[in-house]
This record gives sequence, structure tokens and C-alpha cells, in this order.
Amino acid sequence: MALEPFQLNQIRLLPSPFKHAQTLDAEWLLSLEPDRLLHRFHKNAGLPPKADNYGGWETERGGGRGLGHYMSACAMMWASTGEQKFKERTDYVIDELKRCQDVKGTGYIGSVEDSIWMQVGEGEIYSTGFDLNGAIVPWFILHKLFAGLYDVHVYTGNEKAKSVLIHLSDWAYNQFKGLDDEQWQKILACEHGGMLEVLVNVYSITGDMKYLEMSHWFDHQQFLSPLSRQIDSLAGLHANT
Repeated sequence: MALEPFQLNQIRLLPSPFKHAQTLDAEWLLSLEPDRLLHRFHKNAGLPPKADNYGGWETERGGGRGLGHYMSACAMMWASTGEQKFKERTDYVIDELKRCQDVKGTGYIGSVEDSIWMQVGEGEIYSTGFDLNGAIVPWFILHKLFAGLYDVHVYTGNEKAKSVLIHLSDWAYNQFKGLDDEQWQKILACEHGGMLEVLVNVYSITGDMKYLEMSHWFDHQQFLSPLSRQIDSLAGLHANT
């Protein structure tokens, strides 16, 4: 007897504490304003922001991570509930990101300044742990965007999200393909989220081997090398890298 995975949109919650929690989550997601989450993306693309930025982490040098989380959450909530408002939210965000991408013309979209990525791509790399060339966890932030685009495509069927994701991936390939493994290990000293996983996901929806090649840029030898020798050196390390 074979086991087959089921899709998120094949499940509906019945009245229960889980349904109650889902309802509260849905209400909170709809209370957020996409244009506020898009503030830094519009600004970095040279477009006038449509709304003020949110506070907290969104105003710091590490701002911009919230949009990717929001895209994933709305896409999954649409799959889980069928509520059209979540599909409308994700479609709107993708349209705005496509507009930013078209204006910039490089494939890059994001809240991190282009100058940071240019320095890194040229091999000028420095980090004190939670920053990379002065930007707070830029790969971690970029991972949330990659994942949000992937989730919107997979859970809502938005083909434009896939196109934006591929162009963003191609930008990353062209920007960083000249770096060697030693330089990548310096980069990976700064928190970088799930870039390895999401690039494998990009490969899974394109079949293009270069994205699988890119995923190995994020093989963090500080973790993997000891484990390959049956040495557990994970205790005390930051778990969310």
C-alpha cells in the first residue's frame, strides 16, 4: 500500500481550537496593509512608496523580511480556506514586485541596497555575525522573498510569481557565480536562512540544473563538515541560520 501526499487545499478544518486559531490568523493577516510591507521594495526600485513603512524590525537595516512571510502566509491561507481576499492580496503583491523588477531591469528586487550585493559579488566580504557588509542578515531577508514567491506560485498557481522568482534567481546566479568556496564560507558566517532549500525548490519547478548548483553555494561547512565525520558540534550554535 503506497502513501501519497495530499495538498493543503484538500483539507478544511472543522470547528475546533485549530479552526479558531486559523480564524484569528486570517483576521490578523487581513488587517495588515500590503503597501506598508512593500515600502522598502518600492523605495529601492526608485518608485514612490504608496504607504508609510511599518515600525520595529521593518524600519531597521534588516527591514523587508515581513513581506516574504506575508506572501507565504496569505498563499497558504488561501489554499487552506478558499477565501478570495487572500488570493487578491498575493496577486496584488506579485504585480507590485513585478513592477519593481521591470523598473530595475536587473532581475533584483529587495529591500537591501544594491551596493551591498555589488560589494559581495566583487569578493569584498566582511561580517561580524549578524551583518554582511553592514547589512543585517541580507540573505536571510532575501530567502523570505524567494520563499514567498515560490509559495504564491505553488499554492495559488500564479505564473507571474514563478517568472519573478526565476528572474530573481538568475540575478543571484549572475551576481555571485564568480565567488569561490572560501568566499562563500565567509558569507555564510552571517545568518542566511533557508537559501539552500529554496534554490532546490526553484530547481524543482524549472528543471534547470544551475539552480541546483546554486543551492550548494549554501553548504555551510561549519555545520556540515563535522557532521560528515559523525561529530555532533551543533550544541550552542544559532539554530536559525
